[in-house]
Amino acid sequence: TDVKPEEYLHVVRKKAADIEVSMRIGAMLGGGSREQINALGEYGKLLGLIVLLRNDLEDMLDVNMLNSRIKNEALPLPILYALKNKGKKESILAILKKGEVKRKEARRLFTLISKSGDLDKLWELFNDLKAEAKEKINNK
Repeated sequence: TDVKPEEYLHVVRKKAADIEVSMRIGAMLGGGSREQINALGEYGKLLGLIVLLRNDLEDMLDVNMLNSRIKNEALPLPILYALKNKGKKESILAILKKGEVKRKEARRLFTLISKSGDLDKLWELFNDLKAEAKEKINNK
């Protein structure tokens, strides 16, 4: 719970570089121009971000993955956003500190985060990334 959303996004951006590199290599092997290679690389980076953030949302909906994330990894981004909300933080921490989250608690956690508007931040980020990706690929 010490990880801030901005720090988490920084790590996710680095992980997205895998797809960026794959897209660049594909463009090079396909004989793309420098402009096309760069555009596909940028598109790949944005696509990678979208996929990784979608995984965060999926992990919140799968109680086994959520428990794995709580124990072994960083919390999913929507939870990190919600922990910044002082009005919801105590309720969320009470669920997370139980050790193993049950299905009912996972649903309650998802509801808390949904009602706080913190899922909206993720949807906004998805939409921004999608628009940026379309722009990168359509303008080259």
